[in-house]
This record gives sequence, structure tokens and C-alpha cells, in this order.
Amino acid sequence: LKPYVKNQVINITVSLDKDLPKEVILSENLNFTDLNIVLIDDVANSGKTLLYGLKPLMEYYPRTIQTLVLVERMHKLYPVKPDYVGLSIATTPEDHIQVEVSNGEVIGAYIG
Repeated sequence: LKPYVKNQVINITVSLDKDLPKEVILSENLNFTDLNIVLIDDVANSGKTLLYGLKPLMEYYPRTIQTLVLVERMHKLYPVKPDYVGLSIATTPEDHIQVEVSNGEVIGAYIG
């Protein structure tokens, strides 16, 4: 996003156990009050990862929160709709999407 945004861009990694997402860990402690946030995920399937990724951000009062996914699947279990989508595809729940990234650039997305 850095080439497209005039303001300072800070990359923070959100870590969580997808099976037991009670604890969400941020790679950096930061006060998100009055900041514009873009939460990015590689593949949006059920919406669970995005929903739990928002959890620690809501402890503050951000100015805006937007979501971006590289690949959106149509199997939402949670009421999360990405603001920005790279590719939206219809798949079966059994399909697995693999996003390949090299040197910070997306090389491709594959259904397996």
C-alpha cells in the first residue's frame, strides 16, 4: 500500500490460532486511537479470521477500519464483508486456496 498512500504506513502482523481464536496477538504494541486501519487477509473464507483480527483494534477508537482480502470465497459464516477484494471466486467448501507470495508480491492464487 505504501506507493498509494501519502500517510505513514505501519505493518503489524496479527497472529491467532484459527481453531481457538480467543487470544489474538499483535506483532507490535500500538495505540490505534484516531488511526486509519486497513486489515488485510490473504483468503476470506468464513470471515472468522477477519472478525477476530478486528478484536484487538476495537479496544481503541480508530478513525476508520477497512478490510482488504486478496481472494474472497463465498462461504461466509460470520457477518464480515471485505471493503476491497482482489479476486472473488465461487468454490466448494472443500476447496483449498493457496496464495503464493514472493518478496512481498503476490505471484498467484491456486485452487487445490
